[in-house]
Amino acid sequence: VRDTAIRTLVEIYRHVGEKVRIDLGKRGIPPTRLSLINAKFDEVAKSGTMVATTTDGPVKVNGEVSEPVKTRTANSSLKRSNSRNEPRSEGSSTSGLAVGAVDENDFVRAYTDTPTVQIGSAKELADELTKISNALSSPSDDWEEHVAALKRVRSLVDASSLEYDFMTQLKPLEGAFNVAVKSLRSAVAREACVTLSYLSTKLGNKFGPMADGVFPTVIDLNANTATKIMASSGDTCARIVIKNTHFPRLIPHITTRMTSRSTPVRIRCADYVSLLLEYWELHYLKSHVNEIENVVRNGLSDASSDVRVLIRRAFWQFSKLFKEKADKLFNDLDSSKQKLLEGDKKSSSASGPSSALPTKTLKSSRASTRVRPPSASSTLSSASSSSLSSRPTRTDVPSSNKPTRTNSREAIWIGR
Repeated sequence: VRDTAIRTLVEIYRHVGEKVRIDLGKRGIPPTRLSLINAKFDEVAKSGTMVATTTDGPVKVNGEVSEPVKTRTANSSLKRSNSRNEPRSEGSSTSGLAVGAVDENDFVRAYTDTPTVQIGSAKELADELTKISNALSSPSDDWEEHVAALKRVRSLVDASSLEYDFMTQLKPLEGAFNVAVKSLRSAVAREACVTLSYLSTKLGNKFGPMADGVFPTVIDLNANTATKIMASSGDTCARIVIKNTHFPRLIPHITTRMTSRSTPVRIRCADYVSLLLEYWELHYLKSHVNEIENVVRNGLSDASSDVRVLIRRAFWQFSKLFKEKADKLFNDLDSSKQKLLEGDKKSSSASGPSSALPTKTLKSSRASTRVRPPSASSTLSSASSSSLSSRPTRTDVPSSNKPTRTNSREAIWIGR
């Protein structure tokens, strides 16, 4: 009976939202049982199967109005959505995220939630991908069919499909993936992001051409702050792709969105710039170094304080790779921005030696090469210090004219 009651509460929560959780907290339920029920609620919230909707109006993506989206939380949860705009550490745990949001650990756990598929030839692979494409392109409201098709793509990667020119046959599904990422059903959007992340992890740079086609859609999910699972899925997917697929054509998708009207999009893209500079080899970045420099320069004056903080971190990554450009950029800044950059460098746990500070350290190093004639005071000071250092101590050599008290006693004893 108790299990049935809990399942009923979970189903009510799926349709009503956070109001159920709040009401239960006022009913005097024992803490252990209440925590069990809340854990069940969290599982449903992360699954993307919530039915509760919002009427907060259309969501803007890069300044353009998109269709209203369904959300899995009630209004009390939406009021806290702005907390996702704050910069957070890359390794933050799920418990530290907003209710329903996901992170890289959640994606990794979802990678293996797939059916078993056997592929024995290129024809079998082509047939399987055709079925998946038809399922994803279907206008059917059966979202579970779309989720199953996306999981099947991950199964193909594990079924030796890479032996049969997998990427060439997968490329036609680019459009279907874009539709899935933009799906109004959060479970479908999340599963699409999980699958794209898995492909990037397994295929590395080979995934680049397809990533180029879906990356803009993934980034734009960050603007969907009304549905945390969608925004966090897009953010997590973008991070994983940046870390694993080093493909230069991805860079403009990030830099151009640093002028987006959506503050959450600019915040995430500022973070992605740091990831590019941290994870990518130098030769992948050189062709777009001017774009990155402009992003850093403009980001230091962004209207959002969160963007400015993240860009200051990106500046020091940029300085490690492109020292001359970073020094010139630093010299062009006003003194207030220079102080903020230096303060951020010193307070960072990953900061290097102080010689890495561009402008002021460079000036002091030039000054140190100049030879100044010693002043009279410095000459006297050095002379006095040298005389003090050469003066014997009392215990070393006694004075020849005035014997110490110890020496006089020794003389009396000898006289006896």
